[in-house]
Amino acid sequence: MKNKNYILIYLLIGLVFSVLIALYFIINKNNDTVQHGFYKNCNQITDANAPILPSSILNDKNDLHLIHALKNGIAKPIASNHEFDSTILILKISLF
Repeated sequence: MKNKNYILIYLLIGLVFSVLIALYFIINKNNDTVQHGFYKNCNQITDANAPILPSSILNDKNDLHLIHALKNGIAKPIASNHEFDSTILILKISLF
């Protein structure tokens, strides 16, 4: 009789938790904030570290790219293709 009461209590607790979890997902189903990775409704134009103006003309500015790279964690920009190739080669060798 005592074991039967414990089983009923555990089943009741499990049922309550199942209902709470189901309610959580039902309530948050229609939530407008969609999270992808680390970004949550991120507008990359207005929320950028350095401001960007959208344009239909492809006119990349290296100085603007450099500002973004430095603000987003690039410690030392790569100066030439040769330096890039040697850096990649060193990384490949260190991985193996």
